[in-house]
Amino acid sequence: MNTPVYNDYISNQIKNALVKGMDENDIVHDAMGPYMDLDEDAGFLLSLKRTIKVMDKHGKTYKITIEEDKD
Repeated sequence: MNTPVYNDYISNQIKNALVKGMDENDIVHDAMGPYMDLDEDAGFLLSLKRTIKVMDKHGKTYKITIEEDKD
């Protein structure tokens, strides 16, 4: 039996928490995504992985990746 994978839900919750906590004194300046893991040329889904890009107040970007832990 296959169990559901909640990458979409979890990635949305993380982004919403980042956005909700932002104010003018916060280190986090922007949160973008979540983005799906798509083939760059054909656009088809490569995996269920989701990515959120975060920018700090100095313009440095970070990538948060949400994927099922299969270890």
